[in-house]
Amino acid sequence: MRGVWIASLFALTAAYVADQAGLEGIVSKRADSPYRSGPTTNWLKTKSFTVQEYELLGVEREPGKAAFALLAKPGTGKYAGSAFITLNQEMRERLWKRVQEHAGPPPKGKNGRRPWVRPG
Repeated sequence: MRGVWIASLFALTAAYVADQAGLEGIVSKRADSPYRSGPTTNWLKTKSFTVQEYELLGVEREPGKAAFALLAKPGTGKYAGSAFITLNQEMRERLWKRVQEHAGPPPKGKNGRRPWVRPG
């Protein structure tokens, strides 16, 4: 069991260093597996990600495409970017209902073509 713990600690350290360096993530391979080109289950890609809080400014929806949350850094009201909304159908419908109930004007510098949400 000690070897598993050391390997896990190494993987966590490597993932942290990759994240701090701004890399997409790390790729690892089973130690007992020889290198072979092509698709295999012996290689594992672990992506870096950041958890941060944002305020919802609006939602961009197009038929047949994933919805995007339009986001601002808390307390600024300034557009900071967008993120995929990956919710089940019930949660998507609840979110869309709340967006419609709290519709507001677009933030400065943005057009009104999307459903924007009032601050707060």
